[in-house]
Amino acid sequence: MKFSTFACGFNGLHQIGSLDDASVSTWCRINDALECEPCLSLSWDSLNICANGHVQRNGITIKAPPGCEQETPSMLCSAEDRLVALYPDGSTWLRTTAWRRLALQSAGQETAEPARHVSIGRHTLAACDTGGSLLTLDGVPTPAGEWLQAVSCGREHVVLLTRSGRVFTYGGGSRGQLGTGELSSSDVPQLVTALDGLAITQVCAGGWHTAALSSSGDVYTWGWNESGQLGLGDAVNVAAEPALVDALPSDVTVTQLACGLRHTLALLEDGSVIGWGWNGHSQLALPPCDRSLPRALPLPERGTVVRVAAGGWNSALVTREDS
Repeated sequence: MKFSTFACGFNGLHQIGSLDDASVSTWCRINDALECEPCLSLSWDSLNICANGHVQRNGITIKAPPGCEQETPSMLCSAEDRLVALYPDGSTWLRTTAWRRLALQSAGQETAEPARHVSIGRHTLAACDTGGSLLTLDGVPTPAGEWLQAVSCGREHVVLLTRSGRVFTYGGGSRGQLGTGELSSSDVPQLVTALDGLAITQVCAGGWHTAALSSSGDVYTWGWNESGQLGLGDAVNVAAEPALVDALPSDVTVTQLACGLRHTLALLEDGSVIGWGWNGHSQLALPPCDRSLPRALPLPERGTVVRVAAGGWNSALVTREDS
């Protein structure tokens, strides 16, 4: 079994190989013949890959944080010039020009458990620990009585997913990205009541929009739809509450979502990929033209897609080839 990575979209900083084109409209192979599935993270200016024990940023291997030279990150996330690496021991490191360890804290607790999931946005940073508590730098409380299993950060907002499948949001809400029905911000997590009662299995924050996947494979989106990133057509500019994306195929289940600044990807159980939203840099692997409704994307000729990633103005895939 071998894994490969592919990317498309903005290439103004040569994050997609050494191509001279400012935009790459077809899937470009970044790595191949990898022994294990790599972790990926994209922002508008970088493509970050951890494969075979090494972290590469725009194709250049970067030195590991102090004391982590023999470890492999369990998760990467990035936002513009910032890269965060989460290591198996729960330590969380931030890199701009050099690595520094983050002192994330759980509100009301003197000590925090090790981090298990982390996310970063342009103005946001959050994690959850092995005890299900929210970890931040500014004391945002964990929703009362909830055990967090995942976080996702947009530019100004944060989305929290609990073990019971409930969704909470906080941060900037001027474009409806909190999903509460209001266009206001919140300093503390609020329940997205329109989704309560559904079993949500994944949440994903874009720049100013949010997507959620239910256990039945339904996709819900909310927030800014200026470029069609909600997949609801172009008649809606802002959706302040979650709306079902009913233009997706009904005969194949969605298994994973990924959000860029203004585009969204969905991986289906048969390995096909659907995309919608802003396509100004061909981040949907299609000729530049915004797509306000979901559309099947062309894929690499070899391998089965097992993961999609999006960030900034780029998209990426991980494929698997069985021996």
